[in-house]
Amino acid sequence: GKSPSITDEEIPVAAAAEKPASGRRKFASLSSFVMGPTNRLALVSAEMVARSPGQITPLLIHGPTSVGKTHLLEGIWTAARKSTRNMTAVYLSAEQFTSQFVEALRGSGLPNFRRKYRGVGMLLIDDLQFLAGKRATQVELLHTIDTLVREGRQLVFAADRPPVEFVEFTPELATRLTGGMVCRIDPPEYATRLGIVERLAKRLGVELPADVQRFIASRLTSHARELSG
Repeated sequence: GKSPSITDEEIPVAAAAEKPASGRRKFASLSSFVMGPTNRLALVSAEMVARSPGQITPLLIHGPTSVGKTHLLEGIWTAARKSTRNMTAVYLSAEQFTSQFVEALRGSGLPNFRRKYRGVGMLLIDDLQFLAGKRATQVELLHTIDTLVREGRQLVFAADRPPVEFVEFTPELATRLTGGMVCRIDPPEYATRLGIVERLAKRLGVELPADVQRFIASRLTSHARELSG
């Protein structure tokens, strides 16, 4: 068929590598995720997806910045890579997906692009909100979703808002994104923040008195990245 037209807004400024570069931190695991009432459904769903890919697809996790969305996607990807199912799992950002799609369009490499992403056992895409207004990439993702769902493959997405707020998405894509499981994560409440502080201290080898941990968890209330800093 005719290739959709592309515009400058389809082209991101830069795209990172799909896999962690040498020397980069290890990808997160699900076992290191601190569960609380604001993220319980998302964690349980992520564990189910990691355990039985294809049972819940697509899985969409949404919420504000630094509440654990990327941690869960990395955890699912890590579990899939360690499984004995020999499943191909690809984890990337929506910006990378867009960049590679545009590159394929310009270089007449669409067949290879489609073989790569429509042939995986699990596809995880982070920061889905990046696709807002990028119609050509949205149409490509729509067909990718349809192919993978039809074949019982696993899709996992993360975004900073629920599908109903994707006003710059095509109605068809927004509908597909709600076709499986949609989980919201809110900022962690005090008990979860305290658990995050305790786990961070252990990971960094820092001895923090209990009263200091309580002070940090009570004062820094925005998100996990703030607690880590």
